Amino acid sequence: MRAPVWGGVRTAARTGHVFGIKTGTGVEVLIHIGIDTVRMGGVGFTVTAGKGDRVRPGDLLATVDFAKIAAKGHGTATIVTVTNTTGMRSVTPLTGRDVRVGDTVIEVRR
Repeated sequence: MRAPVWGGVRTAARTGHVFGIKTGTGVEVLIHIGIDTVRMGGVGFTVTAGKGDRVRPGDLLATVDFAKIAAKGHGTATIVTVTNTTGMRSVTPLTGRDVRVGDTVIEVRR
């Protein structure tokens, strides 16, 4: 799993399934890998970024074995959301397509 934005890692679950990053402009981004993956207790995840680390788009946050997630019966979708939308003019998710590193997935207007 790669960082979608420039910023500081504010949250990094030891299980590797969730990360929070705050950008330099104050946008707080939450990345949740898989559905109900907290129940895996870290199996299938190798965390490479931790709280306090500075990241840029494309930096590795964790290595994820999506086949293991699916084998345990969990969804493999990754959710990326902005958690502090109050005071922003708009937050628009760009959905319905597969994405690659560097693709814009959310447009934020402050």
